Amino acid sequence: MYAIAYVRQVIRAGVARVQIRVMLLIFARVSIAGMKNLPGICLLFVVLTASLPATALSAVDRENGSQVCDMTIDATVRDFQIEHPDFQYVVGVDPGIVEQELGSDDRPVYAGDSTTPTTTGQANFDQWYNDVDNFNLTFSVPIELAETQPGLYTYETNAFFPIDDQGWGNEGNAHNYHFTTTFNVRFRYQGGEVFSFEGDDDVWVFVNRKLAIDIGGVHGPLSASIDMDAMASSLGLEVGNEYDIHFFHAERFTSQSNFNLSTSINCLNPREDPLFSDDFEAVD
Repeated sequence: MYAIAYVRQVIRAGVARVQIRVMLLIFARVSIAGMKNLPGICLLFVVLTASLPATALSAVDRENGSQVCDMTIDATVRDFQIEHPDFQYVVGVDPGIVEQELGSDDRPVYAGDSTTPTTTGQANFDQWYNDVDNFNLTFSVPIELAETQPGLYTYETNAFFPIDDQGWGNEGNAHNYHFTTTFNVRFRYQGGEVFSFEGDDDVWVFVNRKLAIDIGGVHGPLSASIDMDAMASSLGLEVGNEYDIHFFHAERFTSQSNFNLSTSINCLNPREDPLFSDDFEAVD
């Protein structure tokens, strides 16, 4: 699983990654040879690194043990038609749609009933984050977090429309407004981490398989944060251990799509979705 994630990083970094490997090989040979011709090797290192993207170099610098750090998250986006019963339906803030614990299939467990009016039942909800023929189409979408200030990584947009004119199309609208987004990353809890989201519509975030953010429903931008220290006891976190973050989002209604994610976690380890279809399209 970690090997798959690493290969995906290699593909993303492309030539830059190859350059880095060449540099490491050169320095290894220099070491074996007793450090002969060191001035020339140093000059070559400068030339090779001059054109490297900072993100490619930092990704290698932050590979550490089982962690393959990457601040570009590969999200899975599933496109739905406007006719789906849960989309373009009822508007309203709607907490309590999902259970407090993540399901054994790494999906939210539907808990909705008469008190959650924006959904229409378990069968329809279970289609949101699973590949279902004739109901959704699956895409891989990169979400690139940038360090906007020291120690804070963000992805911010008030126009989150990653699959416009794709999948089922815009269906007569200015954008493709009907889709879900999910991703799974792992981090090592060091103490002091915060993970925040502001946007619409539904968002559920599970840490260590426990629900930590619940802003379900069809609504304007809402925000919530996970203070890992403050919630360590309820989430079962211990400093030094690694934990998964499972993120689930749905855009279910026309007019806007806000998606603002920020975190002080500086190393996200990409995780593979065990139910992710191989039959998908990549979105640049």
